[in-house]
Amino acid sequence: MDTLHNETAERRNQRLSETSSLRVFLQILARHRTGVILIFLLVAGAVAVYTFVQTPAYEVNSSVMIRYGREYVYRPVNDVEAGEVQPMRWYQPEEIINTEIEILKSKALIRQVIRQVGLEKLYPRLAEKSLARDALLTMATNRFAKKLDISHVKKSSVIGLSFLHEDPQLAVQALRQVVELFKERHLQIFRNPRAAFLEQQVAASRERLLEAEKRLQQFKQENGIYAAKDQKQLLVRQYVDLETRLLTGKNRENALQQKVASLESALQSLPEDVSLYSEEGRSKKEGGAMQTLLNLQLEEQKLLAKYTENDPRVAAVRKEIRLVNDFLAIQDTNQRRSTRVGRSVVYQQTERDLLAARSAYAEARAGNEAMERQLQELLRKLQKLDRAEITLRDLQRAVDSSERNYRTFQDKLDSTRVEDAMDREKMVNVVVVEQPMVPVKPARPVKRLNLFVGMILGLTCGVAYAFLAEFQSGEAGGRRRD
Repeated sequence: MDTLHNETAERRNQRLSETSSLRVFLQILARHRTGVILIFLLVAGAVAVYTFVQTPAYEVNSSVMIRYGREYVYRPVNDVEAGEVQPMRWYQPEEIINTEIEILKSKALIRQVIRQVGLEKLYPRLAEKSLARDALLTMATNRFAKKLDISHVKKSSVIGLSFLHEDPQLAVQALRQVVELFKERHLQIFRNPRAAFLEQQVAASRERLLEAEKRLQQFKQENGIYAAKDQKQLLVRQYVDLETRLLTGKNRENALQQKVASLESALQSLPEDVSLYSEEGRSKKEGGAMQTLLNLQLEEQKLLAKYTENDPRVAAVRKEIRLVNDFLAIQDTNQRRSTRVGRSVVYQQTERDLLAARSAYAEARAGNEAMERQLQELLRKLQKLDRAEITLRDLQRAVDSSERNYRTFQDKLDSTRVEDAMDREKMVNVVVVEQPMVPVKPARPVKRLNLFVGMILGLTCGVAYAFLAEFQSGEAGGRRRD
């Protein structure tokens, strides 16, 4: 209960204190009301006079949109010089907008705007000063820059522009000139003067390509190469065919050699002369033996044409020949009557066969030697072509590399020429979203706001005067009591 009583007493004392303070405040204002009213009227009046006397300024607004195009694609110079195509760096949107804003704020652009519109029109009082032209332009540029407001519209690629001037028509003209010169300035800054450099590179790369092609053609002519791959396939095919024919010829040569040896052996075993007839004539058995001997010898020749001398069939026939020869020898010994001898028909036939076999063997051997020489020549050509292919590949790689560089530089030159043509036509990636329009009402001064601020300021100054005067009167009274 006591606690509640104490809190109630404290609140009552606080309200009495606040009421007393307000009463004191009002008493001070009442004692110095004349001065407070005068100061209020002076300050508020001064602000009102300044507001109504001040020259009105008109604000002109415009906005441009930045489209991200070819200007913001970074191509390293080293890649251009090397003729290589590599990934290009794209700028971030924030970088692009900040870059464009700095171009708009540049003193060079503002100075050019002032020259286009006219210093005397924009700032006639400034133009009347007796200063150097450059100094006047610098002062006008600084003044223009203060009145030009440039801002980025958040979460967009739009830049807002506003310009303040006493003449609304001049403000519109100046801001339009800012936008137009901004486009030109944008092109000047981002223009990439690479055409002359790329033309030199195209000419140089073309010369290198022609030189590489000339070396390649000269090497082909000197080595007789027109289509290395097809030539090599043809030579390999000829080599394989000739090698097969040589193998067949070697087999025939060996067979003829064995046939010659067999016929020589048979000829040595045959008598050159044989009895032609006797007074009583040959017996039927002797005549049959001679016929059998001839048949066996012919059979032997046929076998030798197909088989070797060590073949069992050849050995069997020769054994029969020896038996027939032994039989005929015995008959010649036992014959007691006078006979007449002459050249053996079998011997003569064998001799003719031997001559024919020797001629065929010589012919086969000569043909094989010729094919061996042709094989050696083909092998030499293949080896030469293999050695030439290494140099040929190096020369071809040089031609391909020079051609790639030439095409790369030519493509870049064509692209650069297109960009230059676009620059000449002023095809810039800047779009005017809002054209500057003549404002109806001035933006400054804001009369109601100024009058309200003048009243607040006048009241504040009057209150301050009252308290200052009260403080001074209190000090004076204290000194008198002392």
